[in-house]
Amino acid sequence: MRRSALFLASLWLFLAGPAEAAGRRVVVLIDTSGSMVQSDPQRYTVQLAQIVADLLDDSDELTVVRLGGLSFICWAGPSSSLSLRLDPGNRAGFKGQLDRMIVYDGDNSFAAPIRSAIQALGLDPGKKRMLLMIADSGGLAPCEGPLTSELVKLHKSGAVVAAVNIGSSTGAFEQNPAFDLTTPAQNPKELVGAVAEVYQRFLGARKVQTGSVQGNIEIEIDPFVREAFLVASADGSIGRLEQDGGNPGAAVLDLDHRGGGQTVGLDGAVRGYRIVRLTRPGPGRWRFRAPDLSADAAWVLVQEDTLGVRLVSPGKVAEGANVLEAELYDKETGQPVRDPTKVPGASLSIQVDGQEVTMRDDGSGGDRAPGDGIFSATHDFQGTGKRDLSMRLRTRTIDRVLSADLEVMDAGWRLVPPPAIRTELGTPVQLKVGVEPAGSPFAPRVPPERIDVKKGSVPQGELRGVGGEGGSRVYQGSWTPSELGPQSLDLVPVGGSPAAPASVRMEVMGKLDLGRPAPVRFGPLHGGEEGAATLDLSSAEVKGHFDLEVATAFDRPGSELEMETPAGWTTLGSKPVPLRLETGGPRRWPLRLRVGSCPAACKSSELQRLVVSGPGADGRQRTLEIPLTVEVIPDPWLQCWWPVLAAIVLAALAVFVIHGFWSPSRFPARLGVQISQEIGLNEGFFHSIRGTRGSGSGFYRDALIYLGDFQLTSKPGGALARLRAHRNQVRIRPVNGMTLWRQTPDGDWDQVPAEETTVRSGVVYRDDHGTLFFEIRNR
Repeated sequence: MRRSALFLASLWLFLAGPAEAAGRRVVVLIDTSGSMVQSDPQRYTVQLAQIVADLLDDSDELTVVRLGGLSFICWAGPSSSLSLRLDPGNRAGFKGQLDRMIVYDGDNSFAAPIRSAIQALGLDPGKKRMLLMIADSGGLAPCEGPLTSELVKLHKSGAVVAAVNIGSSTGAFEQNPAFDLTTPAQNPKELVGAVAEVYQRFLGARKVQTGSVQGNIEIEIDPFVREAFLVASADGSIGRLEQDGGNPGAAVLDLDHRGGGQTVGLDGAVRGYRIVRLTRPGPGRWRFRAPDLSADAAWVLVQEDTLGVRLVSPGKVAEGANVLEAELYDKETGQPVRDPTKVPGASLSIQVDGQEVTMRDDGSGGDRAPGDGIFSATHDFQGTGKRDLSMRLRTRTIDRVLSADLEVMDAGWRLVPPPAIRTELGTPVQLKVGVEPAGSPFAPRVPPERIDVKKGSVPQGELRGVGGEGGSRVYQGSWTPSELGPQSLDLVPVGGSPAAPASVRMEVMGKLDLGRPAPVRFGPLHGGEEGAATLDLSSAEVKGHFDLEVATAFDRPGSELEMETPAGWTTLGSKPVPLRLETGGPRRWPLRLRVGSCPAACKSSELQRLVVSGPGADGRQRTLEIPLTVEVIPDPWLQCWWPVLAAIVLAALAVFVIHGFWSPSRFPARLGVQISQEIGLNEGFFHSIRGTRGSGSGFYRDALIYLGDFQLTSKPGGALARLRAHRNQVRIRPVNGMTLWRQTPDGDWDQVPAEETTVRSGVVYRDDHGTLFFEIRNR
C-alpha cells in the first residue's frame, strides 16, 4: 500500500483540476535532497508526475521542478535547468526525461525552485493554478521569510498552494500562511487519509472512492459526471483493465488511456499503472477486472461533475428588499436541473454583504414555487453599487463555492414579475407585471413609459400600462414562444424615473394530441403476396418534438408486418419501434405485410391493434390504439404438407433399403465344410464357405451355399444340400430330391427331414449311397 499512497495523492490533488475548464497550470515541486533516498526509495514522486501528465489535457500546462542551487542563497532567481515542462505531443519523451531528472542527491535548496514554480504558474487570477510541493523537510528554512512572502502573493492571486510532507508532521508547513492545504504522511494509511481530506477541500467533493484491487474493482458513478478517471497502480507490470458486463454505459470508454506507464524504483522493482477514462458515464455501479495483480495493488476514482449554479434573477436590483433567485444547471448542456431528486441532498446558500443566507426551494422566504428547481432568498440591500456574491452548493457528494455579482441601483420603481409561467409552444401568453414604488415614499417619481421584453439582447415585444392602485402600476402585453424549454425573459423599464429591471421565467412546453385513429387495412393476401398500407397520424396536433413508440400484438407464423423508418424497413411486433413526431415532420409512414408460403390463417374479423404511445409535454403517457385489419388466406393443405409427406416416404424407403442390406444373416468368416469319401473325414478336404464365390447375402436374402459333388457351389443344379445362414446358426435342407442322412450319437443313421433343420456341431452327414460324407466345422 505504500505504492498506492503517493499514487492516490497524485490523483486527488491533480484531478481536482478537471472540474475547471481546460487551460489549467500545474506545478509539481519535488524534493530531490539526499534524505529522499530513505523517504521514497520506490520513487513514487516520479510515478506521480507521470500519472499527472497522462491525466491533464493537451491544453493544460504541467511543469515538474526539482530542488537545486545552494540552500543558503535566498536571492536565487528562477532557473530553467530545474524545470521540465510537459510537451503534450511527446508524453513518452517527457516521462523519459522525468525519470532521468529525479535523482535524490542534493540538499534542501528551495529558493530557485519555488521562484521557478511561481514563474511557470504566473499570477493571472483567470487561470486555474496549483502548486504542490512534495518534500520531507517540513519547511523552507533558511529562506522561509522571503519565500513565504512570494508564495502568499501567489496564493492571493487565486492559486492553490498545497504541501505533502513525508514524515510524522507537517513541520513548518503547518504554520506557513502561504499554504491552503498541508498534510503529513508518516505511513501509507496516513497519506491516503490526509490526501483524501486535501482532495475534498480543493475539489469541493465530499465523496472520494479508493481501495485495493484484489482482482476486481467496483466503483459508483454519480449523476451529472462529464468525465471520470479510474487509475490502478501495482508493484510490477500491469495490463489493461477489463470491464464486466452490465455496466451502465458511457459516451466514450477508453480502457487504456494513454497506454499507462511504469517506474523503476531505487530497489530495482518495477511499478506500473493504468488509467480508464469514462466520458459522460451513466450513473450507477460499474465493475472492472484487473487480473493477475498483486495483493497490494490500489485504485482511485476521480470524477468531474458538470453541476453549476447561476443567478436567474436580474443582474440589477433596486435598493431595499429584493428576492435573489438561482438555479442548478448542467454546465455541459446548459439545461437547468428541475428535478431535485436527481441531485440528492442539494442545498444552496449565498454570501452577500457579509451575511450567509440560505436559499430555499420550498415556497417560503420569497420562493415562488416549491420544488421547481429555483432556489430563492430575500435580502435587504442598503446602499448602491456593485456587490460580489459567493454561492455555496452542497449535495451528498459536493461542497463547492462559486462566485457571482450584481449591481444595486437607486431606483424609484421596482418591477414585480409574475411567477414562473408554463405555456405551450406557439401559443400567445399574457404577461402582467406589477410596478411598485421603491426608495423614499416622498421622492417624486414618474412611472415607466413601457416595459420592453427581451431575450438576451433580442427584443420580444413590449408591455403597456393598464392601470393600478395606490401608486402601483400594472403593465400588460402578450408574448408568443417560438422555442422549447426553459427560458428567461428580461423586463427592461423604459422612460420615467429609474427602475430596476427584472425577469420572468418561462417553461415552454410542446403539445401532443395524437388525434383520431385512422384504421389500417390490408386486403386479402395469399402465400407469397405482399400488401401495402399506411400508418396515418395526420390528425395529430404536435408542437415541438416527441419520441414515441409503435408496437402491435399481431403475430402470425409466415406473416411479417413492417414499417419504413429512417433506418429502413423495421419489423413491427411486441418490441416497440421508435417513432418521432415533431413540428413540420412526417405524419405518414408506409407499412407492408409480407406473407410467406403456407402462412397461418388470419381472418379479417379478428381484433388487431397498432399501438402508438409516448410521453406528452407534461410527462404523462399518451396512447393511441389504431384498428388493424389483416386477412391472410392459407394455402391448400396438400400444397403445404406435400414436402413433409414426400420426406416421410423417402425416409421409409431409405429405411427399407438399408434394412434390406443390413438385416440378412451371413456365414461366419472361419466356417467351412469338411468333405470326404470316408466316414472318418480324415482323408477329405476343408472347403471355406466364405471363400466360395456366391456365398454372400443379398437384398433381404440370407447367405446361401450349395453342396454338390465333393465341392461347394452357388448353383443349385445337381446339388445334394443347401446351407443357409440363419442368425448365429446354419440351416440345412436336401435339394433336387436327394436324401440326406446324419449320424446319431449311437452311431446309427437318421434321415434328414425334407424341410430345413439346424446343423448340429460335430454331426457327420452322408448321401443316400454312402459315397460322400461331410461335416460343418470352424477352422
